[in-house]
Amino acid sequence: MRTVALHKGGISVRVPAPERYAVHKLIVASRRRTGEDTQVGYGAATANLVSKRDKDVRQASLLVEALALKRRQYDLAAAWTEAWRRGPAWREGLNAGRALMAPEHRDLLADAVRQGCLDQKVAPADVGF
Repeated sequence: MRTVALHKGGISVRVPAPERYAVHKLIVASRRRTGEDTQVGYGAATANLVSKRDKDVRQASLLVEALALKRRQYDLAAAWTEAWRRGPAWREGLNAGRALMAPEHRDLLADAVRQGCLDQKVAPADVGF
């Protein structure tokens, strides 16, 4: 999607749609090995080692929360449904990534996708809910 980077007069850039990025991050998290670490923060005082899997799950969870609170369940459900319909390997990644989320974020995701499915006239059970 197009947006503007805040620099001087603004720079037009393309970024992933947040609902698609959340779904992508869940799949990526499910495929990461637990030993992969990344450094988070700036400078020695704030630098922490965090697993890339945890970082991916956290990013997906925050996006799910934001989308659910901004009443963008339809967008999230559409991205989830599209990924779900891509086949068994994608479904496995979605389910494994969802299982890594904290219960409150898993519930937000489930509620958002169920609500969005109703709007799309798709049975939530047909997409894993």
